Amino acid sequence: WKILATGRKSYRKVIGCVPHDLGKPSEFPWKKPNAYNFQDISRWKDLNPKFVLAVYRDYVATGDLEFVRDMWTAVKAAMEYSMQFTEGAGNGCMVQNEGFPDQTYDTWDARGTSAYCGGIWVAALKVSGIMAELMKDPEAAGRYKDTYAAAYGEYQKLYNGEYFDYDCSQSDHHNSVMADQMAGEWFATACGLKDVVAPAEHVRSSLLAVHK
Repeated sequence: WKILATGRKSYRKVIGCVPHDLGKPSEFPWKKPNAYNFQDISRWKDLNPKFVLAVYRDYVATGDLEFVRDMWTAVKAAMEYSMQFTEGAGNGCMVQNEGFPDQTYDTWDARGTSAYCGGIWVAALKVSGIMAELMKDPEAAGRYKDTYAAAYGEYQKLYNGEYFDYDCSQSDHHNSVMADQMAGEWFATACGLKDVVAPAEHVRSSLLAVHK
């Protein structure tokens, strides 16, 4: 499986990594997911957290606890897979972008903690802790809650007094205004939660910066 952007080879589907898509009609959808091969999605930082957030959002919308039970193994697998991206500078709590387009904005590179991926990750940790309690899984609940508290603190370091910097690097665009910087808070709001990614006043000022 050749990655078009780099010419390197990678696996088409990696266990634990949420697929980008279900495949193309000319092949075998479901059996051969990930028709997309422009970037290596097995290193993307946003697909797994968004999957976890979507599971909790659907539970909130339906109240179907059996759905959460059915999805719980997959939720934990997705979170565990993403945990590998928190090592090193991530202090074991915050996913770290790797300096290439390793998220949905597939021509934009980021390094270290970033406004988009970081916020989604913080929100995913929050809802994972809630779902762990629903599933009566105290070990997972404790881990997700502790990691959430640490990741929340790391994320606040991006706030520059008006909005959250694009990433924590020293690149020329590190302080660009990322339009999707509050994607995690938006997901949390859709789940009936508030102030999950940042204090309300920082959320508001960030959205105003995007609007400007």
